[in-house]
Amino acid sequence: MTVPTTILIGTVVGVLSSATQSVGLTLQRKSHMLEELRPSNAPYRAPYHRPLWRWGFFLFLLANLLGSSIQITTLPLIILSPLQAVGLVFNSVCAAIILEEGFTSHSIAGTVLVGFGALLIAGFGSIEEPNHSLKELLELIERPPFVAWISASVTGVLCILAWVAVVKVLHTKMFSASLDHIPCAVRHLFDIPVKNFRFARGILYGIISGMLSAHSLLLAKSAVELLLNALVKKNWEAFSNIKTWIIVGSFFVLAITQLIFLNKGLSFVSTSVLYPLVFCVYNITNIVNGLVFYNQIGILSGLQITMIILGTLLVLLGVFSLSWRLEEPHDEESHQYKTAFDIHDRGQVTGEHTSLLGPDEEETMEYVSFGSPVPEPEDYEPNSTASSKKSQSSVSAMSPVVNFKDYGSLSSEPNATIGPPRNKHKRRSKRMLSYEQNELLAQINQMPDFP
Repeated sequence: MTVPTTILIGTVVGVLSSATQSVGLTLQRKSHMLEELRPSNAPYRAPYHRPLWRWGFFLFLLANLLGSSIQITTLPLIILSPLQAVGLVFNSVCAAIILEEGFTSHSIAGTVLVGFGALLIAGFGSIEEPNHSLKELLELIERPPFVAWISASVTGVLCILAWVAVVKVLHTKMFSASLDHIPCAVRHLFDIPVKNFRFARGILYGIISGMLSAHSLLLAKSAVELLLNALVKKNWEAFSNIKTWIIVGSFFVLAITQLIFLNKGLSFVSTSVLYPLVFCVYNITNIVNGLVFYNQIGILSGLQITMIILGTLLVLLGVFSLSWRLEEPHDEESHQYKTAFDIHDRGQVTGEHTSLLGPDEEETMEYVSFGSPVPEPEDYEPNSTASSKKSQSSVSAMSPVVNFKDYGSLSSEPNATIGPPRNKHKRRSKRMLSYEQNELLAQINQMPDFP
């Protein structure tokens, strides 16, 4: 097979695998969205229990395992790296078709910025890496610069997870002690609205996934180098060393962990935002890994460093443009303006997916709807005498029929509310009707009037 034919096959496989990977990620995101739209009383289903998520995960693994293997063996690095940016275009198309996200001017601008930035990063960040023996790899791993870089990466990941955990606790748990004694500078680090927290969690999980993916690739390259040296030199002594299996085991742990965080990010952020971000973080971390691990810090020219920085900025601008026109389904509710400290100060205990709006202390929860606490009976005739009131109350006690106050006609609008009219001297809260209640109201309104 000639070299041009090999490159052609690798390029076609690369394009198909990029499209397959984008479809797989989008199906996983669609599965998370459909799960959030289920009734609140429905039991939660883990992702692996959903057929749509399983199909998406299968396509994602197929594209990464089979597609990447063929590309690595058939394409040179100078073609392989820019070809990865093709997946960003497929990702935007899949988000517009499968997720039904609007393809606006912001979408076009964001896609162009992300694609061009990814080409700059992949093109100018491509570095040839030599093969090493186990002894050489262990020496590279133990070098102080690489140890410092890995320590900084681990510290960054732990700080991100700690911040997310603290904000989650503040959003879901009420403390008995007041938080007023906490300094303002510290409060601002955790005082974040639920809407922004959901988006921030998805972005941070994507950053973690990109970093771990690059580190797992470094370990995978090291394991492949050891295997190739063993096959070529017929020397299998490296695989009798426990450190070799530690490298292989660490690769599998990081690979599975980065998939977990990628799936977590997909449950909060659209693929049109998450995929470009993960791509950018993955490439930047991969470049730093190559420079630090293989001691090639001086190999990049000033032009390459400038183009990599420019590409990173373009990708981040593109991600910002893509996220600008997105709105999550639950962001439309008014609870997006409440923060963790507001919840504590108001004395409310709410879940992450529940509304953070509640009545003030001076407000009363007086409303009439299906499932309301206690109906308020009232005499049918406004001018009835005391004896007739007593008679009606005795009849009401014996009969299941209870007369209610006339609070107006029932509405089947999606955001309809029912309750007593506003009182100038007494504030009353309204209750939002659920989907089932609106359906029941619509059926009642369609019933014929009885004489």
